[in-house]
Amino acid sequence: MMHMNTLKFNLYYAWKILTVNKLRFLLSALGIVFGVSSVICILAIGTGTKIKVMQQIKDVGINNIVIKGYSPEDIMKKNDDGQESGNTKQNFQNLTLNDLNALKKISPP
Repeated sequence: MMHMNTLKFNLYYAWKILTVNKLRFLLSALGIVFGVSSVICILAIGTGTKIKVMQQIKDVGINNIVIKGYSPEDIMKKNDDGQESGNTKQNFQNLTLNDLNALKKISPP
């Protein structure tokens, strides 16, 4: 019973202090609300970004093949200094129809 009286007294005293300093109470409450909501937003943005990046990494994966076409001019292209770009014919391999058919067999529909 003693604890109940102490609790009532503490609640009454706290309410009295809050009603006396209304502006201080309002500003403190707003600060707490904005602080908590900003932390929640930052965590949500971080989690969303992590999920998006992991999905992009998964999409790239090790099972994807990228095939680019180059013209002979692109192969021997020179950079801004007039030097060859290092893209010599030995760096490129031609794909054959057999390669294409093999890729079709192993690729998903």
